[in-house]
Amino acid sequence: MTSVLFNGKKNLVQNSWDEVKTRTYITIVRDWDSDVDIAERDYFALLNILTDNKYKYDQSVENQITLIDLIGWIIFQPAAFKEAPLPKVLQFKDAVIDIPQNIRELSIGQAIHMRREIERLKILDACIPIAIGIYLQPLIDKGKFNLSRAKEIAAEVEEMPITLTYPIGFFLLRSAMRPGRSTPGIWHRVSSNLKRILRRQ
Repeated sequence: MTSVLFNGKKNLVQNSWDEVKTRTYITIVRDWDSDVDIAERDYFALLNILTDNKYKYDQSVENQITLIDLIGWIIFQPAAFKEAPLPKVLQFKDAVIDIPQNIRELSIGQAIHMRREIERLKILDACIPIAIGIYLQPLIDKGKFNLSRAKEIAAEVEEMPITLTYPIGFFLLRSAMRPGRSTPGIWHRVSSNLKRILRRQ
């Protein structure tokens, strides 16, 4: 992190993707002029996202040069975490959690809640924390699935580096969205279970 003086206040600014929190990455994807060419975007707005501020900056030449030095990396540094392989484990607080390598290991309830979150949040990247929360909560707590607890875990995941959470979250999301495999299979299982219950009545 780099300490910089802007608007009379010291701020810490990230030097690489390794220092960007998951929630900060999501805000960049969701809110930072996504419909504008990257050359025309407001880089002072990006600085506010990175520093959790809402400053109105003096867009002087001096400040613009400082800005380029500070956050130019976000444009020119490859986002290698998007191509990173799925890790086998996740360090969560004091526990080491095995990452499910097969989406079929997840329960029907977990998959249904995940689909609902994808539909609610619209942007797939924004679902990374809740995907990890929903899918890993039973492993973290060594118990049954609990949606409220999964949301608590998701809030903690938001504070983790995006380089750590992206490969896990996107694997889970990609698997949940894959046509012809997870999603139809899950709904087929739900339908079959409901039919069996109705036949017993």
